[in-house]
Amino acid sequence: MKRAILFAVCLSFTLGFATSARAEYQPFKLLGRGFVNIISSPLEIPKQTIASVKEAQKRTFHVSAAAFAGFVKGIAYMVGRMGSGLWDILTSNFDTNGDPLMKPEYVCQDWPGGTAKAADQPAKTDQ
Repeated sequence: MKRAILFAVCLSFTLGFATSARAEYQPFKLLGRGFVNIISSPLEIPKQTIASVKEAQKRTFHVSAAAFAGFVKGIAYMVGRMGSGLWDILTSNFDTNGDPLMKPEYVCQDWPGGTAKAADQPAKTDQ
């Protein structure tokens, strides 16, 4: 009887610490991010095209060449984002880290020509 009580106490402590150690493990977040990245991966083509054209306008390169280069780069990024989404779906039950393979985490983050983030804007002074 004492062994059974001792075993139950040790088991409860072990399971109690195991659940708190894996508290930040979120398989449904990885699964959702994977599906979103696969579905929205074609948006990489216009995103990279716009980014290349904006960069070419700053450097006075030929805009049509930059648009073509951005289109090709967008196709490569689209394949990479699809692979990243597939990886997130396949490893959602096993990946305890949860870090995304591609930065930014989603396509629509850091869209070229979008509004600047609060950290990128200069601080306002009361004068």
